[in-house]
Amino acid sequence: MYIYYLIKKINKLLIDKLCYNFLVVLLITVNIIVLLQIILRIIFKSSLAWSGELSNYILVYMCSFGAVIAFRKGTHIRLEFLQNIFGNKYKKFIKILNLIIMTIFSIIIIIYGINFANIMKDQISASIHIPMWWFYISFSLSSILILFHIFEELLNSIKDIFLL
Repeated sequence: MYIYYLIKKINKLLIDKLCYNFLVVLLITVNIIVLLQIILRIIFKSSLAWSGELSNYILVYMCSFGAVIAFRKGTHIRLEFLQNIFGNKYKKFIKILNLIIMTIFSIIIIIYGINFANIMKDQISASIHIPMWWFYISFSLSSILILFHIFEELLNSIKDIFLL
């Protein structure tokens, strides 16, 4: 069970704080960019060519890393129809099955995200001139962080089954 407590500590101290702080910085940044764009359009009748594109990419990162926080809090989309069919009797086993399915899905996202980022490695964004793979890798990064939370929940569920 040492692994469980290690993963729990990593999730709580490192991943959660990292994601929260990263999301706060992104939220402040996107608000400043959009506010600056609005002020420039209203007052100077001019706009920033890069603000729309950068805001979109920041929102992609916010969604990706927001999914990590949503998973941690249990507010993400879950497949609960099996629990509704079988009732509370098999609740713990259905939860483990659900976590295994989410693990497989996360691994698929990691693999395809890395492959897609690799395809985009030579492409540069139009207005901010940053390699496109920086934006597409966010799906893989967030899925890796979600896997840590899945492993914690999976180990916790297995521990609950064997302790009862």
